[in-house]
Amino acid sequence: LTSNMFGYDFIEGDLLSNVSEIDIFTNFLDNFYEFAFSNNICNDTLKFQNDCEYMYKIKTYDRIKQFQNTDLDKLDHINGIFVKPIINIMNKINWNKVIATAIPANFHGDLQPENIIVSKDNTVFLIDWRESFGTDLNIGDLYYDLSKLYHGLLINGTIVKEKKFSVNIENNQAKISYLSKDNLIEFNKKLELFCQNHQIEYNHVKLLGILHYVNIAEFYMKTEPEYSKFIFLLGKLLMSEYLNKLEK
Repeated sequence: LTSNMFGYDFIEGDLLSNVSEIDIFTNFLDNFYEFAFSNNICNDTLKFQNDCEYMYKIKTYDRIKQFQNTDLDKLDHINGIFVKPIINIMNKINWNKVIATAIPANFHGDLQPENIIVSKDNTVFLIDWRESFGTDLNIGDLYYDLSKLYHGLLINGTIVKEKKFSVNIENNQAKISYLSKDNLIEFNKKLELFCQNHQIEYNHVKLLGILHYVNIAEFYMKTEPEYSKFIFLLGKLLMSEYLNKLEK
């Protein structure tokens, strides 16, 4: 067996999550958009669509198996909102639209604020690049990166580390809460504006961002069980609210 190790030069700076200047964030978005479509060639549309199906649909259905039919999944109200079992919620997602909406682009793969470093001269560096998008080493879905960013702006790593979230379960109902950082709330507003300016569907970014919560809950079941419960319930709540709006 062999293993590959990747390293980065030491960069003195701040995580984007600790930066408050709006201009830095908007400049980052513009530069990332330029990168996403630089030298971008997708020669195999079917392969790209298959990769999208794997990254979004197949992986999701595989990861929710750990939660299906558990007591946690059987809770029928979260913060007063009626929620169905996770499999019912996932079955309501228009997966064909998810795949059809995807835009092939150069990708990072985990574009959350903790992977974005801002140096003293405001140069932005990205770390922890994903090695592939499905079977592709170069091309991914632009919406995947933007949804990762949305997901990291809403639930920041600091919230997890400092346990600034809560889960209370009683009488088959759950109440969850969490703190949001003011700068990241403002960044999210700019992300929405950025999407509007570039004809990108912000609501689709939001949908996939919520989907990430459902996907990552499995990874924390043993190491951070309380956070795993929280992020799973949050994903169910937000996805239920999102899908309910589509039906109105």
